[in-house]
Amino acid sequence: MTLAKAENEELKTRLDYVRSPEFVEKEVKERFGWGRPGEEILIIEQQEMSNVQYSIPSGSYEKQEPNWKKWWDLYIKL
Repeated sequence: MTLAKAENEELKTRLDYVRSPEFVEKEVKERFGWGRPGEEILIIEQQEMSNVQYSIPSGSYEKQEPNWKKWWDLYIKL
């Protein structure tokens, strides 16, 4: 019974927040990009990962030794 009462109180608290002007303003700003008079709205478009191109310098990875080999050489050559 105590668990149900605690859950009920939590739901009441969330309901009060959802009905508050602060929540409404936050949702309107996030979902619709609206703002108050005088505010500047900045919308950043997300780039799809399929359009992202990566460039790897040629030969940069071919010259590097594996990390384990560096450690091996360090301790063996002591």
